[in-house]
Amino acid sequence: MIGMVLTGHARFADGLASAMALILGDTQEIEVVPFLEGDSDEALGEVLGEAAKAYGGNVVFFTDIAGGSPCKQAALVAAKLGGVVITGTNLPLLLKAAFDREGTPEEAVARWLGEDIHPARVTMKKREHKAAEEGI
Repeated sequence: MIGMVLTGHARFADGLASAMALILGDTQEIEVVPFLEGDSDEALGEVLGEAAKAYGGNVVFFTDIAGGSPCKQAALVAAKLGGVVITGTNLPLLLKAAFDREGTPEEAVARWLGEDIHPARVTMKKREHKAAEEGI
């Protein structure tokens, strides 16, 4: 089963999780990581990293806005440990995801975004740095 991590500014993730629990009842394997005033980007990255490790990289991070600290930290974690980041998260997308969590995160995201739900997907890939062939 694909792990779901909800994160965003202030209580964005808490609100979505609360709505999901009201509609679905049980919300297993859904972790909420708020980014509150006074929290550091580094601390957020550490918590998101622990979530990714708990799911063995088989995780989707759902964030609020592209370019914000939660999105950037989730993208860095996904690039290092595995996972996929979706930004512009909304309740219909989360409900759809909660019912369809088989396969890899990439396969699931392709199914979730294949219809009329329109958040953005952030992709970061680890770059391999090659040593210079010529000396300086």
